[in-house]
Amino acid sequence: MTRTTSGLYVIIDPDACAGRSALDVARLALEGGTRAIQWRDKRRDKGEQLADVRAIARICREYDVPFIVNDHADLARAVGGDGLHLGQTDLPIAAARPIVGAGTIVGVSTNNADEARLAEAAGADYVAIGAIFPTGSKSITRAASLSRITEVRAAVRVPVVAIGGITTANAASVIAAGADAIAVISAVCAAPDPRAAAAELAAAFPVAPPIRAPSSSAALPSRTDPRRRIVDAYLDALNRRDRAAFLALFAPDAAQHDPLGEPPRIGRTAIGAWWDAGVTIWDEFRIEARNIFLAGNGAALEWTITEAQADQERRFSGVDIITIAGNEIASVHAYWERTSLPDFAPTLA
Repeated sequence: MTRTTSGLYVIIDPDACAGRSALDVARLALEGGTRAIQWRDKRRDKGEQLADVRAIARICREYDVPFIVNDHADLARAVGGDGLHLGQTDLPIAAARPIVGAGTIVGVSTNNADEARLAEAAGADYVAIGAIFPTGSKSITRAASLSRITEVRAAVRVPVVAIGGITTANAASVIAAGADAIAVISAVCAAPDPRAAAAELAAAFPVAPPIRAPSSSAALPSRTDPRRRIVDAYLDALNRRDRAAFLALFAPDAAQHDPLGEPPRIGRTAIGAWWDAGVTIWDEFRIEARNIFLAGNGAALEWTITEAQADQERRFSGVDIITIAGNEIASVHAYWERTSLPDFAPTLA
């Protein structure tokens, strides 16, 4: 079972399931591509919840997806859950960990960078930050914001899960702000089609699926395709070391992500700072396109970069996932040391 907390994180609350079976909703969410399921029932006693919790834990194991129990360490232990989620007024991690076991994922609700740092120092495996947008799922909650996500992402090294009022309309902005995962309740549980809702939310994440073998004979897509033109301009600006032309390709609020656990760079000013630190410093900087794959709203660019300065030279490979909105780059996610293109159809569809 993976301990990584990323992608879509669906919270199953039986009171939010529009009269449907919580187990059925959980199954549909899993079929739609959720990467984690949390059980949350604030109304019933634990004994009344037990049958539902056992059933959903079982189906999560079938899908190899972590099953996390909200609040109750003993309930998580009783069903062999993979994780426990704690609020600010729940048991501290030091008290809960002996109950659930050392290998169990423990997440903590936070609202700001200070709370997130304290949770990480106490041993949290991930921190949740919210409420990002107004929500009716929790009657008592503290407001956060997109900028708060960025602050928390910069403050901790553990995954950051954003929660609160997240929908398909705003999920991309939450991810661009630095969230590793988005947690939703009503956006999936109350949706007319939970499977479709989960699939749409899951598709907002530019993740790197398993690598397929490279094809040296693969033809590059037509240069007349608008997506290809943007990729070509991206490569040309880097190779000419034309900072202004490079930044002009990005939307004003575009996001640039590196695979190093660093917070994303949001906006042209921040991306320009990356250029100054990562491109300008080299006497020689070359990027070679090994392959280009176009799909849906963007492109995957497989590259090799050579950087040289004085008697030092390094050469490494990777893939940039470039998402495009209109005629501008909305985001770039870099995956270093990849040797071939992933199957990006689900990512860019």
